Amino acid sequence: MKKLDIQRGSTLEFAGVIKDSKGDRVDITGWKQTFMVKKSVDDDDAAALLSSIITAYDDPQTGETVFVVDAETTAQLPIGVYVWGIQLIDNDGNVGESQPQVCEVSADVVRATS
Repeated sequence: MKKLDIQRGSTLEFAGVIKDSKGDRVDITGWKQTFMVKKSVDDDDAAALLSSIITAYDDPQTGETVFVVDAETTAQLPIGVYVWGIQLIDNDGNVGESQPQVCEVSADVVRATS
């Protein structure tokens, strides 16, 4: 994981591959992934500035996943520095979560989103 830069009013798209502790790709068929951006790690999920849930994948057997947030949604984000993370829930109900990372939302110059 790394710092996530979001330019307000632009489409956000980032991809990842889910791997096990040996580094092998994991079949994520049926898994739920939740991506959130919050002001603080202490905020409730309901207070998230941005939230995206994925339950369907193009190629789940390879562990590949893509999060896409449209420009209209990012246009609503306040400029600032926040935290972000991803939570995974597998088919057995096991929950895993990334370490909190920094997310910076920068200003947009042009406000049109279509």
